[in-house]
Amino acid sequence: MQEKQNDRLRLYVALVCALALLLIAALAFIWRQMERLSAARSRLEQTNRQLLVSNRIKEEYIGRFMKLCSVYIDRLDAYRRMVKKKISAGQTEELLQMVRSREVADAGLKELYVNFDSAFLSIFPDFIEQFNELLQPGEHIVPRKGELLTTELRIFALIRLGIDDSSQIAEFLRYSVNTIYNYRAKVKNKARISRDDFETRLMQIR
Repeated sequence: MQEKQNDRLRLYVALVCALALLLIAALAFIWRQMERLSAARSRLEQTNRQLLVSNRIKEEYIGRFMKLCSVYIDRLDAYRRMVKKKISAGQTEELLQMVRSREVADAGLKELYVNFDSAFLSIFPDFIEQFNELLQPGEHIVPRKGELLTTELRIFALIRLGIDDSSQIAEFLRYSVNTIYNYRAKVKNKARISRDDFETRLMQIR
């Protein structure tokens, strides 16, 4: 009788142990699934944040681009009328002087960069502050009075927008590719973090 009770007890203990193991396995499985779901949710949230930033960039720059196009079309039309008038009046020498001057082109570029800077800072209002946090103390880049972005900041603003090819940056900013390389290297040498991590951290600026 005692032996049967012992056998039954051992059976119960074995069943309880088996159930406990199954429960532990089930909990471990559920935990792993929850971790995977949490990781997937984090990736989805990160993707959504990136999409929101991307959409803001597109909306801001497309709107400004369309406005600029309209302004430049009006200016070209006014310029065409002025050229026609001067040709009719025989003022060709004055026209040649205007064509040789870079004043109009320089003014147009200045306006383009002001529009770019303004649009960029409306999307990333804390860019300058967060960018300077990546640099060593005493090496911060601060725009002059009346200036939105310096050349260095504008280069890294373009990189933040996903334009990281130095030849494309050089074309937009009217510099040589070598000058852009030098600017990038000079700023990275001032970084308080690894040079290799600098642009990765730059892309995390919100």
